[in-house]
Amino acid sequence: MAEKNIPAEVAKQAEKHVLWPAVVDNFFLWKGVEAGDVPFTFKMLQNLDRRNENKDNKRCHRIKRLLQGDVIHIQSAIETNPGPHLLAVLDAFTTKHPKWLEEGSYILYRDYSTLTKSEEIGKDDLAISRVQHSGLCYMHAGAVMQHVVVALNSGGTHHEMLNVAKYIVQFYDNRAVRNHIVDNVGGNSIGFMRDIMGLEGKDVLTTGLGKDEEEVEFMSGKLRERLRKYGIGLVSTFAVEPAFQQADGTSYDGALTEKSLGQHAMAVVGHRKEGNKHYFLLQNWWIEKQFVEVSQDYLASSGASVSFVTKAVSEIPINYPTVSGAYSLETEDLGDHFELEMRSL
Repeated sequence: MAEKNIPAEVAKQAEKHVLWPAVVDNFFLWKGVEAGDVPFTFKMLQNLDRRNENKDNKRCHRIKRLLQGDVIHIQSAIETNPGPHLLAVLDAFTTKHPKWLEEGSYILYRDYSTLTKSEEIGKDDLAISRVQHSGLCYMHAGAVMQHVVVALNSGGTHHEMLNVAKYIVQFYDNRAVRNHIVDNVGGNSIGFMRDIMGLEGKDVLTTGLGKDEEEVEFMSGKLRERLRKYGIGLVSTFAVEPAFQQADGTSYDGALTEKSLGQHAMAVVGHRKEGNKHYFLLQNWWIEKQFVEVSQDYLASSGASVSFVTKAVSEIPINYPTVSGAYSLETEDLGDHFELEMRSL
């Protein structure tokens, strides 16, 4: 997508947190979205702080965050209430599931030194999670993938991640803006990752787990090998059942037993083996549920695929907006994600 700078007047008003209907109209006019396609009213904008789950309210929240910018909110939140660092959350998870502390297990944020020759890179250079309101699971999975791959290949000299809100404003065309804000149809995590990292088809290695028992076990072994070689993998089209939606669930074994609520995108950052069964550690974007472990059977039955970046990408394009931060702050409600990861590119 081609870069377009936001009009000066719109940017100026947005920086001052002024959100009049004219500003919204100018934004959509600039993006080429027809006025009749945007169901916003000034009354909706005034009532954004009220607890309202209707579609128009969610649309208003999304456009408000895009125009006013998430960066101001992020900096304020980190200064006043940073919350637990991702590594602290990981420590709590491994304390609850001590098998991840046993010899032979692999966790990216602990065992990263096997993936880079640099002695300068540290845990804090890698450990980053969702830090923005704007953007959905398919965007944040790609943004975290980009951050980790760049950190590993740059020797830890890059500490930032893509500013999703500003990226949407600057680079999304009229159709993508309409899809994101008006229609809420989401997108594809592999395609988003390829876009923001400048990847071609040959730069991404995608692994599926298959269906029959022998194939699942064989492909789980392949997934283990690739995870330890490339460090992190993008989990796409992961079917979410109601049990996975529960905030207190951190371990899932066997096949899914309930009807899928929709699809989700995450990252795989760890592996361990218990007997003949493989288990994978997934990094998630929900504040209540940042790490979960799934067995090979569960991952296979979810229909997910896992993609690895084989190209040594060492920087985020200089014209892309970035933001620093290693905290997972606020997120959408648990039930507000699943229809937003799409199977087709």
